[in-house]
Amino acid sequence: MRNDRFKGVLLSTLMITSIMALAIPLLSPSPVYAGLTSHNPIYIIGNAGFTPANGVVRGSGTENNPYIIENWDISTENTDGIHIRNTTAHFVIRNCHMHDGRVNNG
Repeated sequence: MRNDRFKGVLLSTLMITSIMALAIPLLSPSPVYAGLTSHNPIYIIGNAGFTPANGVVRGSGTENNPYIIENWDISTENTDGIHIRNTTAHFVIRNCHMHDGRVNNG
């Protein structure tokens, strides 16, 4: 009888541990966003707006060396996350996480 009780407790403990091991990754922040740096929303109007202050990390705006905007975590609670217009420069936006934003942003 004592052996059956031990088996029941052991089985219950193993089940709870297994469930917790599966749930922890789901509750943890995504590793994709873990290396991002917080940044204010980015507004670039015209070629002169491609600056480090506006999130550009490298590039010169040419076809072979486009401006790069990357690795930013941007809260868009009341605005667009990244807004670029009136430019002829080449640019790439990658690995940016925009969140808490409005629905149907342009």
